[in-house]
Amino acid sequence: MKLAAKLTAFILTAMLLVFAVRGYQAAHRQMVIAETRARENSLLLGRALRPALVEIWSQEGSTLALEMLSYAADRVRRTQQLDLRFVRTSDGKGPGVQPLVRPERLAGLDLEEERVFVEKVAGNETLLTYLPVVVGNQQVGALEVSGPLTERDNEFRAEIMQILGRTALAALAAFIAVRSEERRVGKE
Repeated sequence: MKLAAKLTAFILTAMLLVFAVRGYQAAHRQMVIAETRARENSLLLGRALRPALVEIWSQEGSTLALEMLSYAADRVRRTQQLDLRFVRTSDGKGPGVQPLVRPERLAGLDLEEERVFVEKVAGNETLLTYLPVVVGNQQVGALEVSGPLTERDNEFRAEIMQILGRTALAALAAFIAVRSEERRVGKE
């Protein structure tokens, strides 16, 4: 291979590398945007439902409040990939179920604090949002909003596939250009 062909191959390889790195960064950025959207949606849903849960709990008791939450959870599940549960944040006494995160991760959950985690649940990365439920100045548990991050992962995979396709096309074009340059130089 002559010097000109080697130089062309080197430049095209460097360009492909830059192309691939920039593409990966774009895919990662899309993934972050999708996860941010999921976090906002989860918090918005929890913040919308929590006041109704607290009001019903205060006026009618925990049984009716948890029935309302169960009804809302069924409705939400039909339209979104989210699940709603009332979880215990204390020693295991009282209504509610165990949270999907380790209970110690919710220790010291402030009355106004909201916590968001990304954890593996049943083998899938899941966004877990916890909003404390306070009735009569006492925290009785937390509202757990959970949902798989499949949209985030699907967007990342789709972006990577586009990057691979564009990179393969650019590599083919580079290969053709180098071969063409080799032939041209060889005829001289």
